[in-house]
Amino acid sequence: MAGKLDIAIGIGKEALENPLVREAAGHAVSAAERLLQDTMPQSMMSAAKRVEGLARDSFSDFSSANYRHIPVRSLATEIRTGGDVSMRSVDGPSRIVFDQENKVQHVLFNKNATDIERADHLQTAGYANLIHNDVLANEAASKVMGQSAGFISHPIERFATQEEMQKNAIDGARAYVGRDAANANRFTAYLTERFGAQTEETQAWGRHIVNGDGVENIFSTTLRPPTSILDKGLRKP
Repeated sequence: MAGKLDIAIGIGKEALENPLVREAAGHAVSAAERLLQDTMPQSMMSAAKRVEGLARDSFSDFSSANYRHIPVRSLATEIRTGGDVSMRSVDGPSRIVFDQENKVQHVLFNKNATDIERADHLQTAGYANLIHNDVLANEAASKVMGQSAGFISHPIERFATQEEMQKNAIDGARAYVGRDAANANRFTAYLTERFGAQTEETQAWGRHIVNGDGVENIFSTTLRPPTSILDKGLRKP
């Protein structure tokens, strides 16, 4: 077997020494390269573009910015199903009450509040409720500015009390919902980083899903496929 292989190699070497054979071999290689360029790269490029498109759509569709109204929807579900959160009108001021675990327990509206005020207040409660189960939200609301002790005091950052943390979350969420840059705080910055900047369109949609009619309404009991609701939540501003 080895002898036959040596003979074949020898014949091949002799053939390649022939200029005509070398030229023919070169033409064959060039033709093969052109064939690969005309076929394989196109199919591979097409597949690469499809994969790139799927990746782009996935990262776009499931970006947290598309879930900006999930907090208020989740809160509304607890209210509607008789969970641990209550919502009602009161004679006093509108306010949000937390339990000892930093979870929103009561959403209270002044009886004369407008539709927009109620919508914004409920969304504020939804975002503020994140300090209960979102570590980064809790962290964003956990610091306040104070004064150092001593003969010459100066501003320092310190850990907030539970009451201060809850107030930070409410104030920051209210500024985010209302697009109020003047009263924004670190919690507002966290919401912006997680859900994207609040725009006129997203603000209007948030008010619509609280006050509007139809299946988009957060309190709607209309039966429909969950995937449809998720898709609407993802595709809207």
